Amino acid sequence: MKTNLLALDTSIYLLLVKLQSRRSIVQSFRALSFTGDGYFYPIIGLGLVFLDPNNHPYFAFSMIVAFLIEVPLFISLKKAFKRERPFQVLSNGYQLIKPSDEFSFPSGHSAAAFVFASQIAFFYPTLAIVLYGWASLVALSRVILGVHYPLDILSGALLGSVCSVFSLIFFSLI
Repeated sequence: MKTNLLALDTSIYLLLVKLQSRRSIVQSFRALSFTGDGYFYPIIGLGLVFLDPNNHPYFAFSMIVAFLIEVPLFISLKKAFKRERPFQVLSNGYQLIKPSDEFSFPSGHSAAAFVFASQIAFFYPTLAIVLYGWASLVALSRVILGVHYPLDILSGALLGSVCSVFSLIFFSLI
């Protein structure tokens, strides 16, 4: 089972990195990946606090706690699994960006994007489709740019979503 899953993971990765031959796709996904680097999270979060001060008072605290749960977990998981990145293992795997750390599993960009999307979607449900679409594209960009396998981004998305839920539970919001 494990071998079949890893073979499927590699096959999907190889299929998606074929998109690297299209310059416009690569440029778009580089930009999307950059939006998931985390620079904009505090700016947008604080902006929402100031633009909508009547929203639930736990919005900022819940977001911070979710990230305080997610970051150490994804770092610990990376160190525990030590999964090499696809471009390090596969002769036909190419990286188009420099990854922010050594290991592949789980994707930190995917985890953070899903924390961010889940938190804001909870407080602003009308933005949910846009936010989850954006988070999914950030995750997908990491595969297309050659630094993650599909299972890395799926596990990152799950990790980020679960951390967000735990934070909302912590503040008794759900």
